[in-house]
Amino acid sequence: MVESKNTPVENMDGAKQTGKKSPNWLKISISANIILVILAVGFLIGMEILNQSDTNPNFCATCHNVMDKKVNSYLTGPNLDQVHALAGVQCKECHDDPVSAEIAGGIKYKTGNYEVGANGQLPKLGTMIRCA
Repeated sequence: MVESKNTPVENMDGAKQTGKKSPNWLKISISANIILVILAVGFLIGMEILNQSDTNPNFCATCHNVMDKKVNSYLTGPNLDQVHALAGVQCKECHDDPVSAEIAGGIKYKTGNYEVGANGQLPKLGTMIRCA
């Protein structure tokens, strides 16, 4: 007589089991690895966004098209902001907000829930530290 793989068999404790092994540990392991990969990729993307926002004025203008005028002035204009650019002073060295405020601002922009003044400019926000 040949036993089927699904035939209950007593284990050493006297409990009956089917011949199949439970794949729960495999499902948990795969799920945990997927979650870890998603978190790692999210972390790396977040770090790159922070790096770009710190070092690339054009990055801010990709979303905030109302900043095009300021970015162009910074990069090519005859004003003091161009002097800062030539000296290697990045925007966030003087205009620095906490990360939480930057995230909130990004969410507001993406959802269309941000304010633009009568002159078409963003309102002045954040911390302005003195540049030396």
